[in-house]
Amino acid sequence: MEIIINGQQAYLKKNTSFEYISENPLFTGSESYTLTITFPLKDCPENISIFGHINRKDVKKSKVVFDCDIRDKAFFKSGSIVVTEISEVEVKTQFLEGRSEQNFDDTFDDVYLNQLSLGYPDAEERKPASTSVSNAWDRCFPEVNWVALPWVNNSSGNMQNAAVKNGQGLFSWSSEVSSLTFQPYLLYILLVVSDKK
Repeated sequence: MEIIINGQQAYLKKNTSFEYISENPLFTGSESYTLTITFPLKDCPENISIFGHINRKDVKKSKVVFDCDIRDKAFFKSGSIVVTEISEVEVKTQFLEGRSEQNFDDTFDDVYLNQLSLGYPDAEERKPASTSVSNAWDRCFPEVNWVALPWVNNSSGNMQNAAVKNGQGLFSWSSEVSSLTFQPYLLYILLVVSDKK
């Protein structure tokens, strides 16, 4: 059996076994998980490399959730492994997959879109003369992180990023547009949120 944690193979004691439970999420709200999986830390540089010196009292236990894959012949599961108990010689964990993993991860409960630092295009890119309509609309994530779509301010009724179509069916920025405003792509926001976790 192989257990890969954060891309590194973890070391298990000989004859280690654990119970793997798979539930129907439609009935229980859970999915797949294990009972305790124990990893030795004392005299085990492989596991220290993964978990750090988590068993020392002077080390802050800031990371307790790790990416994890479990492989054994045709059996393969991918999810997270969570530290549940630490002693001087070993660390006890639980593997979570699917709905069980989602139920454990409550970090999204504290993420608010208006508090994220998403960055913004530079001043030159915000000038209508520097960014054509086709350049602003036709490029997608991951080539660019933002798009300058037309929108209306509901309190003032002002049109932002207004574009007009010429006789050939091509768009250009309206003469009233002095500066472009950009909206981030949802995939870009998800990457920013995942980096905060």
